[in-house]
Amino acid sequence: MKSLFDRLMSLDRRGRFIYGITVAIVLIALSGATADFFVQRYLQAGVQLVIAVMSVLLLFYYSISKNYTVFVYSGIVVASVGYNLLLCLDHFALHSYLVLMIIPLVIFFILPLRQAFIMSLLHYGVLIALSWYGYAVLHMTSEIFGRDAIQVYLFGGIFILAFGSFYHLAIEESYRQLEHANTQKETLLKEIHHRIKNNLNKMSSALGLQIFRLQQGHTASPEEILRGNKLRIEAMSLVHEALYRSEDIASVEVGEYIRKVLDLIERTYERQIRVEIDAIPIFLPTEKILRLGTILNELYTNTIKHTDADNLQIEVEIILSRTEDTCMLRYVQKGNSQEIDTVAFTKSPGLGMMLIQLSAEEMGGTFYIETLEKSLIFSLTFDC
Repeated sequence: MKSLFDRLMSLDRRGRFIYGITVAIVLIALSGATADFFVQRYLQAGVQLVIAVMSVLLLFYYSISKNYTVFVYSGIVVASVGYNLLLCLDHFALHSYLVLMIIPLVIFFILPLRQAFIMSLLHYGVLIALSWYGYAVLHMTSEIFGRDAIQVYLFGGIFILAFGSFYHLAIEESYRQLEHANTQKETLLKEIHHRIKNNLNKMSSALGLQIFRLQQGHTASPEEILRGNKLRIEAMSLVHEALYRSEDIASVEVGEYIRKVLDLIERTYERQIRVEIDAIPIFLPTEKILRLGTILNELYTNTIKHTDADNLQIEVEIILSRTEDTCMLRYVQKGNSQEIDTVAFTKSPGLGMMLIQLSAEEMGGTFYIETLEKSLIFSLTFDC
């Protein structure tokens, strides 16, 4: 029993409904066949027994082939033909219409709206034609041909058609939206894993560059190496923090992210510099914001490390502007005690400049460095 229950729970919504409705039809048919057999209505019992057997065979066929279309239409034909035959054998008795009236309700549960509506109309059309034949041609006498009974069944049929239609417009649409949302979540989850993998690869590349520089004879203190790597990892983690706090998990607001990166660097080096940020309210995809964070991390770290802590004139201005589909980031370091050689700065073999150049290329952007009145100006242009 537990194994059967587990198997049923492993099915999707459609599969569970198919098994459920088939079991219900089989139980109803067997109950009716048993009752008819004991009152010696053997033809009626035989017809209901055939309905039960055909239903089981169709379910067995579906469990093997998973052919939903064949199962549904064959099941509708078996039920409609079988119970219409019972209607004739029962001489159009009032109770014989009950199952025939609710068959369209099942049809609406298992078929798309348009096909369900057409099949239900055909089913009711056959039922009306057969009833007219029994009344006008065979001259059957039955309560069903009375005005009150006709009104009850007529309104019942209209109600079932209306209910089935609104069921599809409401419930089925909700299921489609849920399935779409689940598909989106699966896609986004894969995208998140892909981004994490890219971030790890990026960090691995940075470590590889550090190893290469050490092999080339460039020296650096272990403390500085670890501190720099710590900052790069935490700058990446800030992006993911911004993503899970945001309603939009595909992009990050730039201005807030810049402030957090700078605050992180200041806390790491225990030094504050006067910073002015003028950033337009814009969201960027995570891949670009990560690379932008890498560039700002290297620039601001360079400012803190290579400027005199006693120089109160040092000031940083960060400007992010946009023109149509192009963004420009300007990092201005003011108050330097002496002029900076921009050529030497750009061609510096340091890891920071290598990461800046690599990140700018990955963004598809271009950058240049210039000096103006003892101010270092870094300008980056990229598509946004």
